[in-house]
Formats: sequence, structure tokens, C-alpha cells
Amino acid sequence: NSSAISGTDKIAPKGKILLHFSKIRVKVGDLIYPKKSHDRKSMKKIVKDITYETMDSLKIMLQELEVERR
Repeated sequence: NSSAISGTDKIAPKGKILLHFSKIRVKVGDLIYPKKSHDRKSMKKIVKDITYETMDSLKIMLQELEVERR
């Protein structure tokens, strides 16, 4: 798998709670879990929220790696 970020292909039906089966593995080695569960939001909003949370977590991890390397 050549992508930097990969996740499951499971999607919760609209109006259902999206739990932590949406974990995402990042190649730097840690698992990132969305911080919140989503209920009664459109799938577009859920995907957008998870994407922002994931990118924020990845940014923090990369900053921590940079500090460790100094």
C-alpha cells in the first residue's frame, strides 16, 4: 500500500452512530481515532470532520517527531 493514510471501507448508515471502527493507520506508526462519535449528520459532514481530525492528529505527530529529531 503506497498511500500515506489508509482506513476501513465500512460506512455507517445515515443517522447511525459512527464509532471507532473508523480508525485510520498512518505510516509513521500510530493509530488515529476520531475524537468524537457522530450521530444524525450527513455522511459528507462526517467524512469532513474525520478528515480534519485525522490531519490535525497527523500534523501534531509530525511536529513531535521533528522535536525528537532535534
